[in-house]
Amino acid sequence: MNKLLIICFSFFLSAFIINAQQRSFSSMGDLKAPVFNSIQPNGVQSAITSTPNDTLQYLNSGGIYTVTGDGYVVGTNKYGDLGKYQRFDLSQAYLLKGFRFYTKVRVITASADTLSFVVKSVNANGSPGTTLATVRKTTDSLNANGWSSLTLSNPLPVGKSIFIGYEWTAAVNDTFGLACDLAGNGYGNGAHRAWEKFSDGTQDSMGATWSGFDVDLWITAIAEKILPISQARIDANADLIPDRLNDTLTVAGVVFTPNYQTANRSYFIWDGTGGICTFRPGLLSPALNLGDSVVIRGYIVQYNGLDEIDPNTDASVWVVGTNAKLPTPIVLSPGQFKANAEQYEALLIQMHSLTKVSGTWPALGSSASIVLTNGTDTVTVYIDSDTDIDGQLEPAWPRDVIGVVSQYSSTSLNSGYQLEPRYYATDFPAPVPVELISLSASVSGKSVIINWSTATEKNNMGFEIQRSSDKSSFVKIGYVNGSGTTTELKRYSFADNNVLTAKNYYRLKQMDYDGSYKYSSV
Repeated sequence: MNKLLIICFSFFLSAFIINAQQRSFSSMGDLKAPVFNSIQPNGVQSAITSTPNDTLQYLNSGGIYTVTGDGYVVGTNKYGDLGKYQRFDLSQAYLLKGFRFYTKVRVITASADTLSFVVKSVNANGSPGTTLATVRKTTDSLNANGWSSLTLSNPLPVGKSIFIGYEWTAAVNDTFGLACDLAGNGYGNGAHRAWEKFSDGTQDSMGATWSGFDVDLWITAIAEKILPISQARIDANADLIPDRLNDTLTVAGVVFTPNYQTANRSYFIWDGTGGICTFRPGLLSPALNLGDSVVIRGYIVQYNGLDEIDPNTDASVWVVGTNAKLPTPIVLSPGQFKANAEQYEALLIQMHSLTKVSGTWPALGSSASIVLTNGTDTVTVYIDSDTDIDGQLEPAWPRDVIGVVSQYSSTSLNSGYQLEPRYYATDFPAPVPVELISLSASVSGKSVIINWSTATEKNNMGFEIQRSSDKSSFVKIGYVNGSGTTTELKRYSFADNNVLTAKNYYRLKQMDYDGSYKYSSV
């Protein structure tokens, strides 16, 4: 696709957003008050919202995390250096941007010394683990009596538990300290959660040195919520334009497609709540692989009807894991898909028993659109030359087709929807010859009765009944034998007597004697 115009626009927009995000932070005072726990882009303090856009969150006592134990680990780290850390047990994953320490520097001995402010993972035994990030700061640059702020040069995606603290070598001579609820007004124990390092290397609680201060936490983290993809691309007013268009935010997901661009980066990611395309011009951002777990900070755009999150910089894409679980294709007919294609954008879809109506299978290095039908409705399938599909032998039709739903229309926001297969080996499976004509569920007392019927069956060994609470991760709850080969109408039933105390989603896994199988719709 020619993205010259969008690249130019993105450069201008990126520069505008960066300028708009400049903000200053003033002292938070007593952090016990959770109402002042976030700062909006305009610099005004307000309460945390469920959809923060680009809000920077102070992870303090407002319920975002709880303090474990006495709030820190005291002692030496594996390098023999001294260190103090506070553990953060977060309610969700965050993009950590920096932190603030309530500090006091009493004596600078000769030249100022350097401290290492660190972020660490949490070991299985609850102790500080691997160092994830380090910021160095001299003692003369710390606030002599108040909050000292530090910013990470590159934001850090963090999980639900981390340590933040600082370390120094025995050679550090300056006297400095951290405060945490010195007055002990019910928010911590001053004797155990306030400390001071003296120039002779000894440590002690601050005692009366800082009397009169009552600071709820001696470390606060500055971070941004990682939004669910469904929230990032929400369209509450149903105008086919994402409500967060041009907003800068952060999402996380699993890569489930190849790169759909030769000279750029363009993948689709999915997090269980939804999917979205990501685009970054050039090849300097990380090359991603199927199953990579990624965190992306970028701005929401719409290109020819397709919603995207475009990373702010090449460094705004973090690979935080590999070999993650991939989405299970949603089974739809062409008619079901076309009835509301927008709701399936950026999701993985499977259509059964399609036959070609028109179009030429692409030669190597070429892209092509072909039109397929199930005998009732048609669907456009786009074969992209950036996949491994072009130049392969055209499948023998009819064939199932699996692909991600994309959109390409320069004239209309409700047209141009197409199915884009990803891999030749997996996305054109042979159809399983069992015609399922109905699937329903109904409540009977404390049970749910699942009923289904088939018009024809061929080599049908049976049906595995599967259930999910999130419409994504399914588990087997039962099995019903099939009827082998028959052209007669067959009806089946299964009772789920252990219904979840939540929404229950069901599907069938139909299996042939030769080991082939397919899933029903949910």
